[in-house]
Amino acid sequence: MRHRIKKYTLAGIIVILVVSLALYRLGYIEADLFLSIILAKIITTSNFFLGLFTYDKGLNKDDKSFLLLVLGGQMARIFVVLIFIILGSILLKLNNNIFILVVFIFYFSFLILEIIYLINARSNSLTKYYG
Repeated sequence: MRHRIKKYTLAGIIVILVVSLALYRLGYIEADLFLSIILAKIITTSNFFLGLFTYDKGLNKDDKSFLLLVLGGQMARIFVVLIFIILGSILLKLNNNIFILVVFIFYFSFLILEIIYLINARSNSLTKYYG
């Protein structure tokens, strides 16, 4: 199940990128919206896969270490995303409202997928140990 989530997420990322590129090339969306989508997708996708990495690292550890890795990792990732949002807003000439909206849409979508991944991974590891 965990590998399917990663595979479907990667397929969804590719589909969103291809669709946004097609819409941009056909002239349905403007350059600032396209750049906002691409930049938001890069930020949130790297955040998502970093989160899955920390979940996999903490999955077979005791509960205290697991919570420290997951919650500590989540807080660090939130601050990194915030820094990238601020840098993207300041350094790039984007429409800030669209950029932040797209980041939050992708962020919360990936957060839901992370929760599903974590529930499935944790229940699989518990059934492995407790039968």
